[in-house]
Amino acid sequence: MTRPLQRMLPASIFLTSLFLLCVLVKPPSPPSPPSPSSEEDRPSPMGPRRRIMVREELKTSPSYVGPVGEQEVLAVAWKKEKGELESARDGLMRIVREQKSELEEANQKLGIAETALKTLEGVNRDLEKEKERLEHENKALVMDKEFLEAEASELRVENVGLEGEKLALERANRALEKTARTPMVVAEKPQLRVEWASWNALGINSQRH
Repeated sequence: MTRPLQRMLPASIFLTSLFLLCVLVKPPSPPSPPSPSSEEDRPSPMGPRRRIMVREELKTSPSYVGPVGEQEVLAVAWKKEKGELESARDGLMRIVREQKSELEEANQKLGIAETALKTLEGVNRDLEKEKERLEHENKALVMDKEFLEAEASELRVENVGLEGEKLALERANRALEKTARTPMVVAEKPQLRVEWASWNALGINSQRH
């Protein structure tokens, strides 16, 4: 029994190896043609989440009649994106118009402020000139004040001297009046009459002043 098995063993090994070789080296089968439903699995410029959302919206719409193709999904998505882009564009244009209006208004206010600033600068220059003029006048008034104070001081000194002279004249006048009450003395000394007349005239003048 062992000898027939020994003879059959190489043949079985050969057949098994041939079978395995045929299986491993089998040429690949040709690709099957794409089914109509595989159109949905083709790559799309949209993301998968967007495609799913659009497809679900189409399925829930009243006009839904059957399977949703990729072309329909793309058309609806394009319309939605176009509407969103137009809405965003309108919003941006509105914001641009508002900002333009605000900028124009701010520009007008800036122009008014610049005009007011130039006016204030002119007023400031005039005030500086007036300040310089007043400073010169103040210096002149200070000099006049000092001169008048010096004049007043001199006049006070002179007034003191005149007051002294006046008192002296009054004393002399009183002395002459006393002398005038003694006619014999005046008659004996004629020169006293002249002096008495002159002093009396001075006393009268001082009383008039």
